Amino acid sequence: MGSGRAPSWLRWWPAAPFSSSSASGPRCVARWRWRSEVIPAVILAAGRGSRLRRAHPHDPELTAEQAAAAQVGAKGAVPLLGRSILERQLEILRRVGVREVCVVVRPGNDPVQAHLARAALPGLELRFAIQPQPDGSAGAVLAAESVVGDRPFLVLNGDNLYPEASLRRLVEADGDVLMAFRARALAREGGIDPDRIAAFALVEVSGDGSLNALHEKPSPEEVARHGPDPLVSMNCWRFTPGIFRACARVAPSIRGERELPAAVLARQRETGIGVRVLVSEEGVLDLTCRADIPRLEARLERRARKRWEESAGESGPAFSLFVPGRIELVGKHTDYAGGRSLVMATEQGISVRGWVRRTDGPGRLVVHDGDRGRRASFPLASLGPEPAEDLPVDWERYPAGVVRRLVQDVPGLAGRPVAVELELTSTLPRDAGMSSSTALVVAVALGLLRGVLGPPPWSGPWSIEQGGDRWGGADRLRLAEYLAVVEAGGAGTEGGSQDHAAILLGQAGSALQLSYRPLQVEEEIPFPDAWLVAVAISGVRAPKAGRVRDRYNDLSRQTELAAARWREVTGGGEPHLGALLLTESGPGIRAVEARLTAAGVEPSLIRRLRHFHGECARIVPQASRALGILAAAGDGRGEPFPPPSSFPSHGSSPSRALALLARAAHRSQRMAEEVLGNQVPETRYLVRSARRLGAPAASAFGAGFGGAVWALVPREGARDFVERWAADYGARYPEHRGGDPFLLTGAGGFAGIGGCE
Repeated sequence: MGSGRAPSWLRWWPAAPFSSSSASGPRCVARWRWRSEVIPAVILAAGRGSRLRRAHPHDPELTAEQAAAAQVGAKGAVPLLGRSILERQLEILRRVGVREVCVVVRPGNDPVQAHLARAALPGLELRFAIQPQPDGSAGAVLAAESVVGDRPFLVLNGDNLYPEASLRRLVEADGDVLMAFRARALAREGGIDPDRIAAFALVEVSGDGSLNALHEKPSPEEVARHGPDPLVSMNCWRFTPGIFRACARVAPSIRGERELPAAVLARQRETGIGVRVLVSEEGVLDLTCRADIPRLEARLERRARKRWEESAGESGPAFSLFVPGRIELVGKHTDYAGGRSLVMATEQGISVRGWVRRTDGPGRLVVHDGDRGRRASFPLASLGPEPAEDLPVDWERYPAGVVRRLVQDVPGLAGRPVAVELELTSTLPRDAGMSSSTALVVAVALGLLRGVLGPPPWSGPWSIEQGGDRWGGADRLRLAEYLAVVEAGGAGTEGGSQDHAAILLGQAGSALQLSYRPLQVEEEIPFPDAWLVAVAISGVRAPKAGRVRDRYNDLSRQTELAAARWREVTGGGEPHLGALLLTESGPGIRAVEARLTAAGVEPSLIRRLRHFHGECARIVPQASRALGILAAAGDGRGEPFPPPSSFPSHGSSPSRALALLARAAHRSQRMAEEVLGNQVPETRYLVRSARRLGAPAASAFGAGFGGAVWALVPREGARDFVERWAADYGARYPEHRGGDPFLLTGAGGFAGIGGCE
């Protein structure tokens, strides 16, 4: 990943934005060719989920998200402890070496497809294939033929969670293979009711280890004939491409469906090519009906706890993380004053591998910077009240601040004889405005908590119910606020929680409109599928803990002074500008300006107050509305983008939405240049260059005083735009040639904590 290579099992292949299909049909990833030496997987997820849809009086109580997925029969999208069975299966596939996955879905607005389009799946290239008719499992496999081509591939059910060791054996096998599971292991390890197992397909094996027969829906006599621990098929296969012809030729069953087992056996009879049977003594988690959901959650929780307890003695990594960066589209320098902003997580970020080992002495956190070959070690004990100014102005400052604060605040973190080692590799440019420092804080904090305390949820100052809350959005929201305080203490900045919230709450495929103090997600806005964000790195470094810290803090203090002047003049109690200007009961911007001007308040504070109100009350809502219109309109590139002099003022067409977004970005950029004063010649040039080259909207983002610029560009032709943008910038500023590459990203998301299945 990036300039410093991440471990291959965590690496995008190639390092590119996640891509999925649109709601109206499959959109293949045309930018990249499949790697022929890596076996792809086909996941069958086009089933109607009839049994899951049916609700019964004695069903367990479900969360709102679980109930919504169950209502539409989207078994693969049901969240289990915060992550769906498909997300968990995709992570396991990545760990066994699969890099390419084709998910077979229903036509139209498929809920599984929509779910995966929002998920963050680093290290995987995902495509969708449509099964036009519900004509059985052979029809589902046939739908993936154009994606798989002439390569061997795996086939898995989308409502099962298969064990890692079994899938690894399947990946390493040759020819056509069926992975069969022992019935007793399915009951013991998977928790599947024996009566249900008795209805699964029984596997009959020949003396040479090849498949002899599959007995679908066996009779009681057939079950008895196979003994007390029969082999069972859970639809876990490895196929060579010849299976496609068999799937196309197989006759429908009496139910009118083309069944995969029938196609397999017919091919075997016609060609003499046998299917080898491998036997697994492991369990599979199976989601069929609503009653399965709490059972699966209990199993997953036990597995995660056992995995963590055993990891202290392992030499391999115990867990993994992926923490994205963020782009602030509009809403500059508003979060610390109780404002709002429009943000998105990036598809670039920090990948973490974590090891946990027991020690004879005090606990310790060791952080390895895999990109630069550096290492820092911190005892898991109180580091004392050492002021931030005495810490090194480098990346060590951030993990030191995390350890100091978490050891102080989190029960059970200090004193345990555990050494946690984190290896970090990143695709985020450093000190470039994409929140590389905040991503580092989040990565270290989550890695430390996961290593010492085990899988989430964790009890801490952010917990909603001490020890009892699930690791969900509300818990992460509070954690974002807490880590903002941690970073401010470690870096010496007087910032807000915008970056931490964008990283921890970011949803793949969506932008977030956030408000602050208190932190709230006001709106999740689908990011328009036909567009990407291009990011230009100016090369002017802007480390918040370094040379620009004082200038950054001055902008924060201006908002505090403006609110303080109001309180002095009026005797009011508003704690920050957001409480003064963004509430329905507030006096309004004109009344506030008039009152403060009459009282002789400094003009610079009046301008800063006006900037804050403009961003929060006008620009951010306008940009959010524009994104929503673009997303709802689908591919809006067919309409010509109007010149600024002829922007339409009414309607909700894509061209109108682009005009709204262009206005919002332009006003935000202009006020940053004229009021905040945090723009440098390079960022000003990049904004104007992007517009000149055809981007509808562009603006600098981040703390400023250097950093980066974003531009909205059509997905089609995006790479050509980036090349032209970089060439134009290099011609104007040759001293910045050869620096960080310009990037493309869609809306990424927090990938969570892996390695716990």
